[in-house]
Amino acid sequence: MEEEFLKAYSIKEVSNKIEVTEGTIRQWEKDFNLDIPRNEENARYFTEIEIETLEHIKTMRDKNLSKAVIKELLDKRDTDAAQTQTKPSVPQLRQTEVTETLRSIQKSFETFPEIKEQIISELKDEVKESVHNELESNFEKQNKILEEKLENITKAQKELEEKQTEEKNKGFLARLFNK
Repeated sequence: MEEEFLKAYSIKEVSNKIEVTEGTIRQWEKDFNLDIPRNEENARYFTEIEIETLEHIKTMRDKNLSKAVIKELLDKRDTDAAQTQTKPSVPQLRQTEVTETLRSIQKSFETFPEIKEQIISELKDEVKESVHNELESNFEKQNKILEEKLENITKAQKELEEKQTEEKNKGFLARLFNK
């Protein structure tokens, strides 16, 4: 099961979730100056933050509060939230920037298996090349040793043959007395 950092909902999903029409959500966005993020195709998408705000607006509308009062309460809520916030040590981002940053991070995590496979493949290739080079080097060393031994055996064989030839060429008495 894939883990998501931030769930984004379409306007249709939000409409069903909070039980108001899509047109009403669009109207509230205009009436209350809501900062609803949009994707590359300019389609709205909603996170839990926007949905919470819309549910809050719906509750106030259900209590028959006027748009002016709701706007005032939303502005007061935003002002109160800004005042109670301590000075952040990181720059503040708009909701759309936060959402895009989180999506970028999520995409990065999604590419980890591919990167892992690529690294494993590269490591396998490096190990194969290293083993191949090591084996080739060892074979070359062994071939040199074998060539030297073969050369020594060939020399010894020639010397033995020369000695046997000399022995044959010596007379019977010389062979008898080892002279």
